Amino acid sequence: MVSLLYAVSTAEGGTACWLEDMVVYPDHRGSRLGSRLLQSAIEYARTNGFTRITLLTDKVNAGAIRFYGRHGFTESAMTALKLKLK
Repeated sequence: MVSLLYAVSTAEGGTACWLEDMVVYPDHRGSRLGSRLLQSAIEYARTNGFTRITLLTDKVNAGAIRFYGRHGFTESAMTALKLKLK
């Protein structure tokens, strides 16, 4: 499962996407299903004129960082901050 959230990016001057969630059941990991899901999301964003896809992953999740890197994602100079409300 993969989901994209849409936002207006003043920095990019257009619409951008957040890759909010991407989940592949453990039994299906290593089958390239995740790569196919991600490529579909990237193609959807390109086809629909989005300027960027941004995602967050935990710094300690080396596997996810490698996975997204293999698909062209690079580290951002931005820092994620959060405010827990509950």
